[in-house]
Amino acid sequence: MRSFLYAIVAALAAGCGCPEMHEAAAPAAPDAPEGEGLLDITVADWATIEPSGSHAWALSMKLVAFGRADAMTPMDSASPTVAGPRLVLRRGGVDEWFEPSARGVEQGFTVHQPPSGHGELRLEVGISGLSPVLAGDEVLLRDERGRVRASYTDMHAHDAQGRELPCRLAVTGGRIALLVDDAGAAYPLIVDPRWSNAR
Repeated sequence: MRSFLYAIVAALAAGCGCPEMHEAAAPAAPDAPEGEGLLDITVADWATIEPSGSHAWALSMKLVAFGRADAMTPMDSASPTVAGPRLVLRRGGVDEWFEPSARGVEQGFTVHQPPSGHGELRLEVGISGLSPVLAGDEVLLRDERGRVRASYTDMHAHDAQGRELPCRLAVTGGRIALLVDDAGAAYPLIVDPRWSNAR
């Protein structure tokens, strides 16, 4: 997979200091055709990624629910704020954030308190524009012709003491589910998957 490599450019609302839109562009890989690999990201309540200067495809994503299998809570709408290199959407007890990385677009989550209920910690990411399909330990995002445009992969989770936590990806009802075994974990937790673009 060729990773997203991007630099955030913040367009701030006049007079209020609030971020309205953040765009990102990824330089093409050395062996890519001219223009390939350039991507724009716009973050509002939903984050949308699409090829720069093209409408060949677009992927929108948002944390839509949080909890455990027997006690899921819908997430509130949010507006992005800037926190260092991150764009942060504060959704109740969970911060959804985006950060540039050499590994790709980091869409991470900071979970401040354990939710009620039984079983694994569960974060559900809504997807629009592409269809998620589980393939081993990653999720492939396919367009209407079945072409893989992006993937959700390389998921990690750790607690406040730096302990790595068992975690996995799943697909259910058109959503990507991030599942974490938080038994004995010290909160807050960081759940950190990665977006990559097409193969």
